[in-house]
Parts: sequence; C-alpha cells; structure tokens
Amino acid sequence: MTAPTNGTYYTPRLGLTVHGMDDDLDAQRKNWDRLDQTMSGVLWVADDAVPDDTILFDGALVAERNSGKVWRAAKNVSGVFEKKYIKYPWCICASASTIQDFPANDIADHFWGFDTVDANLSVNATLSDLVGTFIKVPIHGLYTGTLIVRWGPNIPTNGLRRVAIAYDGVPDIVNSEVFKLPATYNANGYTICTTKFERELQAGQTIAPSVYQTSSQVTVKFQTVATVALVRAL
Repeated sequence: MTAPTNGTYYTPRLGLTVHGMDDDLDAQRKNWDRLDQTMSGVLWVADDAVPDDTILFDGALVAERNSGKVWRAAKNVSGVFEKKYIKYPWCICASASTIQDFPANDIADHFWGFDTVDANLSVNATLSDLVGTFIKVPIHGLYTGTLIVRWGPNIPTNGLRRVAIAYDGVPDIVNSEVFKLPATYNANGYTICTTKFERELQAGQTIAPSVYQTSSQVTVKFQTVATVALVRAL
C-alpha cells in the first residue's frame, strides 16, 4: 500500500482506498465504480476513445469495440498514461488512380506513390494513412508488404527496369527487382516488377516505390500498387 500525506492508504494497483476498522461502507463509494469498470479485466471503449485517468491504472487493458485494437495502459515517468498496443489490425491497399508518365530519355530514380486506398481490401486504414503520396505506418511494429509497378505496352530497345522500396524517401536498392528487356520486345506486352519486404518500422515512417529504368527512348506509361500489413505491434 502507499500512504499519501493525508494518512489515507491506497492499494498499489487500482488505487482503491483502504478502509479502517471504524469506516462505514458509504466511505468506500468511489471504490465500487472502479471495481465495476475493471472487474472483467478489460475496459471496452468506442474506437479511438481513451478512458479517463480516474479509471485507468498501470497495466489496464483497453479494447476498442469495432476496430479490434487492444492496448495496455502504461504510466510514464511524467505520470501520463501511454498506449502500448497488444493487438492492432491494420492493412492498406493503395494504388495510383491515374497512369503515370516516365519521360523519354529520363534515366533516374523517381518516387511515384499513391492517391487511392481500396476500402474493401484495407483494415483500419484510410486516405489519412497517406502522407503526400507515400504510405505512413501507424505504430511501431513488424510490417510486411508488396509493391508492384506495371509498365504499359511500348516499343523500347534494350534496357533495365526496376522497382525498389523507399523507406522515408531512401531507396533500398539491395532488395529490389530488376527486369532486363529483350532485344526484340512485344509491342503489346507489359512489364511487371514486384518487390516484397518484412521489416521493423517506427510509427510515422513512410513507404513508397522507387521506379527506375534505362529504356526510356520513348515516354512510358506505368502504374503503381501496394499492399502493406502490420504483422505484430512492438
């Protein structure tokens, strides 16, 4: 038990008032509400709602009714409760709604991201999870994902096409897919490059495809799409 300066004692976990031998039950009225709220072991709240500090305690579990998110209340050194996620269902399927142009004779890396989120294929993710055209991850965790770039039909000569994943605007060139065009190319054919990842990311980090080619004698049409999912909150 802890003893404040006023001499009243409290239990260490829930902060319940410890009554004395001469106290009547009415003196413990504040305890009953707190016990009623926490007896199930989990506080059920509306999505994104945070229980009042008078209800929370260090280690309390909070579950959102619809989103499926579950977090543990952790009191920091300032006495403020922080969310430590135990379960956070999150997946985003994003794409570029319009076909992009890779200009002729432009041999360079370009970050072409997304402007559309498919609600039918996403979980707890909306357009608010895009920063500019980049995907922004919501919390610290282990993520997995797939990025795809599809070039449209054209008549290029020999060259390379590549997609790499850019984390916070820095391409990961080591983990990328490169496609070498043949000398004779089907004018009606498509080129598709796909790259996948599994990586620990901090809250707020961004993901985008970095597109590169050396076969740009003519303007090339292409489109980007990505699916990123949270595997485990850390």
